[in-house]
Amino acid sequence: MSLYVYMHKRTNRQTLTSEHEAAGPYWSLWRRRRFPAGSLGSGDRVLLLDHWRGDDRFSWEVTAATVEYRTVESKAEAIEHIARIFGLPEETVAGDPYLGQKDDVRSVLLAWDAVPVERLNLPRPPGLRIGRDGWATLGDRETYETLAAARLLAEAEEEALGLKPPKP
Repeated sequence: MSLYVYMHKRTNRQTLTSEHEAAGPYWSLWRRRRFPAGSLGSGDRVLLLDHWRGDDRFSWEVTAATVEYRTVESKAEAIEHIARIFGLPEETVAGDPYLGQKDDVRSVLLAWDAVPVERLNLPRPPGLRIGRDGWATLGDRETYETLAAARLLAEAEEEALGLKPPKP
């Protein structure tokens, strides 16, 4: 079973994604189909990777709940669809900075929400590759190794900050 990694851009580095925010919804709008459109499904595990400049941290493990993948004829259609499936005001969705920068053309929409499973607060280990569209997938072994490396980095951070006594 694979696990997805989604890079979630933060507006500041002061806070990680909260439990309320971890539930989403999230959306991507692309001119052509990109990963994981058509692959991500309800019940899939996703690690949220909070991104702020050079400071990336796994904030949550979530389980995808509602997942919508479709072609839309315009940005307005994408906004209307997102608002309808997630019960949001269209003005809220239309005001999203990510959607604001998108061209008003025929596009592929991936929209999803999630159920938070576990708060992580783990640093991104070196070598973890994320696609240019902010997604990655990890197999079982790679998931285990990535999370183990992240946990070791977190322990080193705690020791360096004096929050945990050094190992003998």
